[in-house]
Amino acid sequence: PGYFNYDKNGFGPNCKSYDETIDNIIKVIKNDCKMEEKYIKRCDEFFYHKDNKNCERAYKALMEYDKTHKN
Repeated sequence: PGYFNYDKNGFGPNCKSYDETIDNIIKVIKNDCKMEEKYIKRCDEFFYHKDNKNCERAYKALMEYDKTHKN
């Protein structure tokens, strides 16, 4: 329990068994590996940045943290 509910907020089906997982993998493959529209919407609403600079942002944040927390 917490602020994130995998059934309501997840970015794909929340499978509860091996068979359900396999069924959903097959379903995705048959759909040319395209996300369902409801999951695309959830991702768009959840993630702030939609680019390829995650590593750069993480690196800069770590360097800034290092500067302010040196012994």
